[in-house]
Amino acid sequence: MQYIPAPFTIYSEIKKLPQGCFLRLDLKKHTVEIKKFHKIKILKSKKNYNISDFIKIFNFSVKKRLTSDVEVGAFLSGGIDSTLVVREMRDIMKNKKFHTFSIGFNEKEFDESNYSYEVSRKYNTIHHHYYFSVKDVCDNLEIISHFDEPFGDSSAMPVMFLSKKISEYVKVVLSGDGADELFGGYHRYRVFHYFYLLKLIPDFLKKIIVFLTSESAIPLLRRVNRILKYNKIEELYADLMGNFNSEEIANLFRKTQMESININHENRIIQKNIVRCNGDILDRIMYSDFYTYLPYDILTKVDMMTMKSGVESRAPFLSKKIIKFAFDLPVSFKKNKKILKNMLKSEFDDKFIYRSKQGFAIPVDRWFREELGNVLKKLLLENKEWKKYLNSDYIDFLFNEHINFKKSNGRKLWQIMVFVLWAENEKSELNI
Repeated sequence: MQYIPAPFTIYSEIKKLPQGCFLRLDLKKHTVEIKKFHKIKILKSKKNYNISDFIKIFNFSVKKRLTSDVEVGAFLSGGIDSTLVVREMRDIMKNKKFHTFSIGFNEKEFDESNYSYEVSRKYNTIHHHYYFSVKDVCDNLEIISHFDEPFGDSSAMPVMFLSKKISEYVKVVLSGDGADELFGGYHRYRVFHYFYLLKLIPDFLKKIIVFLTSESAIPLLRRVNRILKYNKIEELYADLMGNFNSEEIANLFRKTQMESININHENRIIQKNIVRCNGDILDRIMYSDFYTYLPYDILTKVDMMTMKSGVESRAPFLSKKIIKFAFDLPVSFKKNKKILKNMLKSEFDDKFIYRSKQGFAIPVDRWFREELGNVLKKLLLENKEWKKYLNSDYIDFLFNEHINFKKSNGRKLWQIMVFVLWAENEKSELNI
């Protein structure tokens, strides 16, 4: 899943404290108590949608996060979330100029610099745009060991790169983190709507469709095949969020290691969160994202990578009032960030507002077919520690499948590379 959710860690005898909790250690009684101080309540009867209420609490949240004895800037990807944050900063700070920062790629399908420049011009910010390349990855692989345990989100690298640049200008930045989880911004949320529609198909017909679409080259049919394979929404969610399924995990790890590996840890966490929430299906998926993907991937990545350069990132969308407002909203106003897009209608055209969501990812598929692939091969040859855990034949299979364009395994190969580097670094740490 690219991350390890609390309470688990990579170390068998070490646990993480779950988000929204505090730990109390009683030195007299020798007891440890974990209590939750923040919990989302899903209302059965949703409140009426009122954009003026949201504008008010959003303005307050941004204003509060601008409180600082140093200059404050902002991440600006050019997406809906960061654009709203920058717009609010402009309104609060009046005529005072501030710095905004974005990062892009030479691969045009991954680059949104034209949108970030458009927002910067509109709100008159001092904008800084940087380009991130495969060379920047290869030159900074040691950053992977900056995390306390294996962390497989490849976008950590450009965040680190951009944070280093930001530190030359400001020490505090605002971000749009949390908006996707609260206001339905991810493409995968649509998949769960189709999941319930496709469940209406009789079982015998499902089996026929799964068989006919199993090797299809058409993306839509592949998605249908993927959805129809699952009877439970928790299983589909785990598949969409993970890069390896249970069969691939069994192939990847050496048989001698499989006895000590419980691959159902993450699935149990997901199932617990989805079942716990009694709301609409979108509420349930967003609830699970909010308690897993957001804190253990997104916020971990941003916090670790910004603080490495002495930069503090603040997320206005994650104020308690905005979180409550979002989960109290009817689902129809959260789909595809409808409420957020409505706030920008008077200032941007439909091409800007309703374009397809880009997401923040690096082109690992292409890079592993180029320079990064050679780096991985060299790491696999030079490092030995990973061989205690992973099956080299299966890694070769994934790599060859990828470079021969039979399948895109870039994200899988990235996670393998992270594990190889972590295992080697861990060995040296233990030998000290």
